[in-house]
Amino acid sequence: MKDICMICGVDASHFEDHRPFIDLLVLKRRNAIAHGQQEFIHEDEIDDLVAKLLGLMGAFRNLIENKVYTKAYAAQP
Repeated sequence: MKDICMICGVDASHFEDHRPFIDLLVLKRRNAIAHGQQEFIHEDEIDDLVAKLLGLMGAFRNLIENKVYTKAYAAQP
């Protein structure tokens, strides 16, 4: 997430509190699935997992949209 934020010019500190969730839950499961392993999510975890992911995605989108709206990505003369 830090690398993506750096490339997009977004402050990664917004996501630091969520680092264990991103690294351990999301990334670890994604990598396991990508390497052919089966990963199971318990039914009682799904709503919380989806809510957290959508919240983080929304926060990232807002940071990017703010950069575009304010043209903060443009080089200063």
